[in-house]
Amino acid sequence: MAILKFIYKRIFSSNARALRAGFTLIELIVAVGLFAVVATLSTGALLILSTSERKTQYVQTSQDNIRFSIESMAREIRAGDAYEIPTPLTGLGVCAGGPTYNCSDTQFRFKNSSGLFVVYSLGTGGAVCHKTGPAAASARCIIKSVGGATPEPITAPEVSIQNVRFYLIGLATDAQRLQPRVTIVIQAQTPGTDPLSS
Repeated sequence: MAILKFIYKRIFSSNARALRAGFTLIELIVAVGLFAVVATLSTGALLILSTSERKTQYVQTSQDNIRFSIESMAREIRAGDAYEIPTPLTGLGVCAGGPTYNCSDTQFRFKNSSGLFVVYSLGTGGAVCHKTGPAAASARCIIKSVGGATPEPITAPEVSIQNVRFYLIGLATDAQRLQPRVTIVIQAQTPGTDPLSS
């Protein structure tokens, strides 16, 4: 019994507890390994979130720019007159010289409230779209010319316009002075993303 008391005191005394305190080398290696795995997964998730946020920002910027361009075109077209598609596509109706407009193309012309002809069209090339660098040759934008002046882009250089179509439907001459309907369809691409239709 005395031996048991001695062993009990030896094991549970304060000095014995002090000798057993701390972690073994294996416990430390396991803890550091688990921490490294969690840190790696967290860093990967943060990188994915950062990339997603950047792509979302590009898309938002593109859509805002296209929305602004469409609104400025629509505001000017609403106040205009003498709408026409200068280069008609065959098979879509009569665009000039007939009673009905029903055609589409990448160019649209009308007379603004000041009496000047305004032309909206798809522009190509870095000089026209105010774009520099290696992508300048393939740059595409929507351009506007007023009164025969040099065309200026109305879309930002960051947005690549893949296609723009103007659809003109309605009467060319109308005794009630009702305006024909103009529909604008734009397909754009933002940097580093798939083509987006807006």
